[in-house]
Amino acid sequence: MKTTLTALLLSTLLLTGCLPEADIEQSLADAHAEIDQAARLIAEENMQLQADGQPDAEITPEGDLLIGGKAVALSAGQRTLLAAHRNQLVGIATEGVQIGRQGVDLAGRAMKSALFAVLTGNEARFERKMEAEAAKIEASAITLCDRLPALLASQSAVSDAVPEFKPYARVEQSDIAECARDVAEAKAKVFAAKASPSR
Repeated sequence: MKTTLTALLLSTLLLTGCLPEADIEQSLADAHAEIDQAARLIAEENMQLQADGQPDAEITPEGDLLIGGKAVALSAGQRTLLAAHRNQLVGIATEGVQIGRQGVDLAGRAMKSALFAVLTGNEARFERKMEAEAAKIEASAITLCDRLPALLASQSAVSDAVPEFKPYARVEQSDIAECARDVAEAKAKVFAAKASPSR
């Protein structure tokens, strides 16, 4: 995530000179429409699960588990656990969509400002500013890290109660530590950018 987001934002520099502002606005509007559609699908559609060597699985909003398109026989208690786990996944995915929305907004600001930076000879300063803004978005992913312990707990509860689900339990304790490290690195980049002298 760290490298990809920054590279994506900086790549807009190559496009700015070719895109009229009306086209930029339309591109941003299209991106926001896609984000809104993604948020709706996350909230309303089945949550997709994949595992190596296993057919695709889905958790419905009602808590049903489908594996290879076939419903697994569940008790009411199992269905409640699956529905709660889906809610955890939806919460994380929705938060991720909102972070993506921030990235789109930043890319829009970058496209509108990059040409001016080139014309005034402030490309290096502009790039540092964009990198710092991107790092702030990456650091905001701490909200996702905070959600992982509850996700891991709900995954464990479902795995214990529904044997068919176990191959799809992909979240591990190490993911929580890795997420925290990524956010710490992003925060360090923000601090470094603030401490760097402007030219």
